[in-house]
Amino acid sequence: TQKIFDEWVENVHEDLLNLLAVPLIARSIKNRNLIVNNFDRNILKVMQEVRFWEQLKMEVPRHAHDVYFHREEFRRLRENVSILVRSYNKIMASLSSDELGLFKDRILAMDKKIQPGLTKIV
Repeated sequence: TQKIFDEWVENVHEDLLNLLAVPLIARSIKNRNLIVNNFDRNILKVMQEVRFWEQLKMEVPRHAHDVYFHREEFRRLRENVSILVRSYNKIMASLSSDELGLFKDRILAMDKKIQPGLTKIV
């Protein structure tokens, strides 16, 4: 168990840095007018691993413990991003090509509001 834990500790810092650097929202590859929830499920995996190691009374790295400590905030964030993505895509999917042109300014304003989620985890 100690060897497995030591290997996990070696990798978890870099893993978390990479996972938390991924934007929460991304443009759909299939349809650039739509967005997708880009919250990496591996963050949830790391939280489960932290819980497991702590149950075994292992001393997990502080940064991993901090992510686990804020797990409810991450859950809410993931859910809120899902709601935003569904709402945005529902609006965009309901517009015809003519309507997309007609509402171009409004769409640009809406895109400006979601831009931070396309570039970083918030």
